[in-house]
Amino acid sequence: MNMRADPLIPASETVLKVRQTVGEFNEMVGTVGFLEVSPNVVNVISGKVRLGIDIRSLSEKDMEDATTKIMKGAENSSLMEGVRMETERLVEKPVPCSPKVIGEIKSSAEELGYSYLIMPSRAIHDTQVMASITDVGMIFVPSKDGISHAPQEWTDWEDCDRGQRVLKLALLKELQNK
Repeated sequence: MNMRADPLIPASETVLKVRQTVGEFNEMVGTVGFLEVSPNVVNVISGKVRLGIDIRSLSEKDMEDATTKIMKGAENSSLMEGVRMETERLVEKPVPCSPKVIGEIKSSAEELGYSYLIMPSRAIHDTQVMASITDVGMIFVPSKDGISHAPQEWTDWEDCDRGQRVLKLALLKELQNK
């Protein structure tokens, strides 16, 4: 066993390091949702492992600090295991929603008598692109059991309708203010 150089070992340690590190920061989430092991045979030491790490936060500095800490851990694990590590970084900067748009959405929900929760979105949506040209905000509607981005995701039509009613009223209010 001491003669093996198995890239799955530092990859596994990196998955755990992501979980540990993001927990040290306020309002941060991290996911390793992609892991590719090659040759992916039960009795063969891995020759190559690829993984994808997604870190999201409302703070660009926190994202950078967490990434640095995770990458340093991955480098150390790779050195200890005697394997080579290559990285490619794709960075999406956090974009805050407009307080004005949030206010319009909140006001519309209240006017319609709907309950609401103001919450940040760390998601990478078209909103990030649109924020470079206009004020942005997002309306989320509940999904059954909180599941999203999965085949089991389900949102009742009534909740979809409430979401579109909030959007419609917020847009009409904005048009009246112009």
